Amino acid sequence: MRYLFNIGWICVLGLWLLSTSLHAQQPVTNADLEKEVTRVAALIDKHIVERWAAEGISPAPEADDAEFCRRVYLSIAGRIPHVSEITDFLEETSSRKRRHLVDVLLESNGYVNNFTIVWSNVLIPEADQNIQTRFLKADFEHWLSLKLVGKQTRYNEMVTELLVASLADGIGNGSDAGSPTAFYQAKEFKPENLAAATSRMFLGVRLECAQCHEHPFDGWSQKQFWSQAAFFAQIRSPRQQTNLFSRISQSVDRAKIAIPDSDTVVEAAFLDGNQPTRKQGQSVREEFAEWITAPENPYFAKTAANRMWSHLFGIGIVDPVDDFSDIHPPSHPQLLDELARELIAHDFDLKFLIRAITATRVYQLSSRQTDPSQADRQQFARMLPRPMSPEQLINSLSYAIGRPDYARAQNFNLARTTSSDLFEVFGGNSESPSERTATILQALTMMNSQLIVQATDKETSGTLAAVLDIPWLNTPERIETLYLATVSRPPRAEELSRLVKYVESGGTKNDQAQALGDLFWVLLNSTEFLLNH
Repeated sequence: MRYLFNIGWICVLGLWLLSTSLHAQQPVTNADLEKEVTRVAALIDKHIVERWAAEGISPAPEADDAEFCRRVYLSIAGRIPHVSEITDFLEETSSRKRRHLVDVLLESNGYVNNFTIVWSNVLIPEADQNIQTRFLKADFEHWLSLKLVGKQTRYNEMVTELLVASLADGIGNGSDAGSPTAFYQAKEFKPENLAAATSRMFLGVRLECAQCHEHPFDGWSQKQFWSQAAFFAQIRSPRQQTNLFSRISQSVDRAKIAIPDSDTVVEAAFLDGNQPTRKQGQSVREEFAEWITAPENPYFAKTAANRMWSHLFGIGIVDPVDDFSDIHPPSHPQLLDELARELIAHDFDLKFLIRAITATRVYQLSSRQTDPSQADRQQFARMLPRPMSPEQLINSLSYAIGRPDYARAQNFNLARTTSSDLFEVFGGNSESPSERTATILQALTMMNSQLIVQATDKETSGTLAAVLDIPWLNTPERIETLYLATVSRPPRAEELSRLVKYVESGGTKNDQAQALGDLFWVLLNSTEFLLNH
């Protein structure tokens, strides 16, 4: 593993520097961006399609507009589209309406809100178990959200700011810019925890097993682990964190640490074996951040590209996303190299990567399996259906049932406070999306919870009441509106024919309004609503 790390570092250095130099800082127009998105999308498709041909795989057909619209809303905005949004998209006739929708979503508050939650879950997963971290999470997410606002999201800058954050003012300092220091609090300010977390999150390397002994599989030594931890040895909490707001001391010069239960003291050293050569006034954490986010570091860009791919497809090219090892080789190594190279060439702009991937034929395939050869998930021959994340489900429910208080749950931390019952039931977001399974408790919650009962009752439902109160809607149009509000598509002809008969007959209670409520309940409990497909 270490040998491959070093060889990879050297081999890609020249190519990436050449690639980045070709993208000198010139003004980028919309036409330039469009051309670049098309070029990279074609590159991605080429790698996947060549593998399909070699493996004899017959891919699924292209997703229709409704399926694409719902998918891209969940991917970028973290929720299903509103009725008016899906209707407008289906009626649009432009040949580039799919790309236009992606552009609009990337500039929306929904993108900022959704990816604030996505990155927060990646960086401080401990927040759900640690009450102090949970208390500080709002400040952390405010800081994150400001990194995501704007035309571009520069991943390397976000990570650098996180790694060099000043802790001298303590945590939760109430700054208008928020604070990333909850990241350090979540890791208990321990150098060993910070070393393991930063290696796993930003390099896809799991060093934890080398903390107490030599790594059993990947060749990392205990000395390498603690040399990595030495970059954080400057952080000292004088009160051992008994006080949440205690002042954190930092020593700029401290760059060594003792290995526990031994007489060995190790100096800070990078995973490639090199020692830091600090410039005057530069802290060890600043040099560590510079090394980890450097374009020459192949693992940093690869890990970021793989994480974004996993977010959009439900499974990574390397899966799990934070375990680049011989045990989990990439399914498409050349494609992953290309994605990393393009991410670097475009200044680590994650929005560009999202634009390029969502423009591919691969991303726009239907989720329906139409051939047995599509069964292998890492061939990406169809879109992988997976359960919504808890945040996606809560936000989507808020739009579907017309509850403003649940709509507010889309904002940062509120999803955990106003909808804690659903979050608890549908939690477990540390699991791989493709591995999540439905539970009996989840099914019972969707069928019988007070929220769903009220949402589907004609007397208390926001969406149902609106559908019933619009006088010019006939029965087929009311049914279509409920379909668009939940599964983001109009009903098929056979569905509509059957449901019109049911509603107009009054259903089981001889009440047309309640029959519509029954239909609404069925749609909210359908797998089509609960899955991101």
